[in-house]
Amino acid sequence: MNFFQEEKRITCAFCERMLENAKNYAVTAKTDISSFATTACAKLPKGRYLDHCYQLADKKIAELAKFVDQQVIEALWCAELNQC
Repeated sequence: MNFFQEEKRITCAFCERMLENAKNYAVTAKTDISSFATTACAKLPKGRYLDHCYQLADKKIAELAKFVDQQVIEALWCAELNQC
Protein backbone atom coordinates (compact mmCIF):
# COMPACT_ATOMS: atom_id res chain seq x y z
CA MET A 1 0.00 0.00 0.00
CA ASN A 2 1.50 3.33 -1.01
CA PHE A 3 1.47 6.56 1.00
CA PHE A 4 -1.60 8.04 -0.70
CA GLN A 5 -3.66 4.87 -0.28
CA GLU A 6 -2.74 4.72 3.40
CA GLU A 7 -3.57 8.40 3.87
CA LYS A 8 -6.95 7.90 2.17
CA ARG A 9 -7.67 4.84 4.32
CA ILE A 10 -6.94 6.81 7.49
CA THR A 11 -9.00 9.79 6.31
CA CYS A 12 -11.96 7.57 5.44
CA ALA A 13 -11.72 5.86 8.81
CA PHE A 14 -11.83 9.33 10.40
CA CYS A 15 -14.97 10.25 8.42
CA GLU A 16 -16.60 6.97 9.42
CA ARG A 17 -15.70 7.61 13.06
CA MET A 18 -17.29 11.08 12.86
CA LEU A 19 -20.53 9.47 11.73
CA GLU A 20 -20.41 6.83 14.45
CA ASN A 21 -19.69 9.48 17.10
CA ALA A 22 -22.71 11.52 15.97
CA LYS A 23 -24.95 8.46 16.26
CA ASN A 24 -23.63 7.49 19.69
CA TYR A 25 -23.89 11.05 20.98
CA ALA A 26 -27.48 11.34 19.79
CA VAL A 27 -28.56 8.19 21.60
CA THR A 28 -26.70 9.00 24.82
CA ALA A 29 -27.70 12.66 24.99
CA LYS A 30 -31.37 11.95 24.24
CA THR A 31 -31.43 9.33 26.99
CA ASP A 32 -29.77 11.76 29.41
CA ILE A 33 -32.21 14.56 28.59
CA SER A 34 -35.22 12.27 28.89
CA SER A 35 -34.03 10.78 32.16
CA PHE A 36 -33.30 14.18 33.66
CA ALA A 37 -36.67 15.53 32.53
CA THR A 38 -38.54 12.55 33.92
CA THR A 39 -36.85 12.93 37.30
CA ALA A 40 -37.06 16.72 37.47
CA CYS A 41 -40.57 17.07 36.07
CA ALA A 42 -41.95 14.38 38.37
CA LYS A 43 -41.15 16.63 41.34
CA LEU A 44 -43.40 19.41 40.04
CA PRO A 45 -47.10 19.74 40.81
CA LYS A 46 -49.52 18.93 38.01
CA GLY A 47 -50.46 21.85 35.84
CA ARG A 48 -48.71 24.57 33.93
CA TYR A 49 -45.24 24.07 35.44
CA LEU A 50 -45.29 20.36 34.77
CA ASP A 51 -46.41 20.90 31.17
CA HIS A 52 -43.72 23.54 30.69
CA CYS A 53 -41.09 21.16 32.07
CA TYR A 54 -41.92 18.47 29.52
CA GLN A 55 -42.15 21.06 26.73
CA LEU A 56 -38.67 22.27 27.64
CA ALA A 57 -37.35 18.70 27.49
CA ASP A 58 -38.95 18.25 24.06
CA LYS A 59 -37.36 21.51 22.91
CA LYS A 60 -33.92 20.36 24.09
CA ILE A 61 -34.34 17.03 22.28
CA ALA A 62 -35.30 18.91 19.09
CA GLU A 63 -32.20 21.11 19.45
CA LEU A 64 -30.12 17.98 19.93
CA ALA A 65 -31.57 16.50 16.74
CA LYS A 66 -30.57 19.60 14.76
CA PHE A 67 -27.05 19.46 16.18
CA VAL A 68 -26.70 15.76 15.37
CA ASP A 69 -28.05 16.33 11.85
CA GLN A 70 -25.28 18.90 11.34
CA GLN A 71 -22.67 16.43 12.60
CA VAL A 72 -23.97 13.75 10.22
CA ILE A 73 -23.84 16.20 7.31
CA GLU A 74 -20.23 17.04 8.15
CA ALA A 75 -19.29 13.35 8.34
CA LEU A 76 -20.97 12.61 5.01
CA TRP A 77 -19.34 15.66 3.46
CA CYS A 78 -15.98 14.40 4.75
CA ALA A 79 -16.58 11.04 3.07
CA GLU A 80 -17.77 12.63 -0.18
CA LEU A 81 -14.91 15.12 -0.32
CA ASN A 82 -12.36 12.35 0.20
CA GLN A 83 -14.15 9.90 -2.11
CA CYS A 84 -14.57 7.27 0.58
